[in-house]
Amino acid sequence: MSHYTRKKSKNLKLQKGISICATTIMCLFVYFIWVMIVIQFCGYALGDKIEIPLALLILAPLGLAIMALSNYLPVTKQNKTFGIRTSATVKNEECWRLTHQFAGLMGMIAGLLIIIFSVIFTFTNILWLLIIGIVFSILLGAVSPVIYSYIILNKIQKQNGDEVK
Repeated sequence: MSHYTRKKSKNLKLQKGISICATTIMCLFVYFIWVMIVIQFCGYALGDKIEIPLALLILAPLGLAIMALSNYLPVTKQNKTFGIRTSATVKNEECWRLTHQFAGLMGMIAGLLIIIFSVIFTFTNILWLLIIGIVFSILLGAVSPVIYSYIILNKIQKQNGDEVK
């Protein structure tokens, strides 16, 4: 067995393990949310008012999950399955690396903002503030890295003297 084949086999096992862990965590997260909602609605049906901070119990773990994935982004190599896959990052490995460093930072900030806004909503019940915070977090964590990838690709192409498309 060649070195390349062993390395490829090892990477496939690692990717399969990560995929199984991520799927299991997401299933447990969905189950947890379902249980919280059922408990709350059963309490209302029985005439009791059970106060469960659903925004905090749902959004705080979601923010933590976003932060965990964002922490992994800067170390990912160019691949076909995980990461910010735009035409810019697929074309250029340096663009991939810089975009994922930026996306990791923005994702960490977005996850932290989601946690902060869920805590604020839990104590103040200002829904519009929660909505604005989540929309801002999505724009920061998902949209800004895509825009950044094209900006970085243009800079790289200008530095290399390539034609900017």
